[in-house]
Amino acid sequence: MNVKGTIIKKMSKETLQGKFTSANPDASITCYEGDIVLASTKNVYKLFTKIADKIDISKIKNPTLKSTSQQIAELKDVGKVNEIKDGETINIKWKSDTIRLMIWDETM
Repeated sequence: MNVKGTIIKKMSKETLQGKFTSANPDASITCYEGDIVLASTKNVYKLFTKIADKIDISKIKNPTLKSTSQQIAELKDVGKVNEIKDGETINIKWKSDTIRLMIWDETM
């Protein structure tokens, strides 16, 4: 994918916004093109938890929208994203007998 974008800072949050085209060994072929917005996972979680607090799933009639809203509502339980530094140990407490962790490395 080829991206031409700009880092934009709004309300102290940075996003990369721009245009993209798919990469193809044959430069004369463009498979997909469009707009792209990239944001940090931490900022996305913060936004989704705010949205989840305002959704009343019981009032949604459209099945697709209801399913999406239920997935967003699950983020109410996320709490916060923990950034763990190299060599750091953290303790995590939870109430159920299962836990789902999303772990990623943002370094390049």
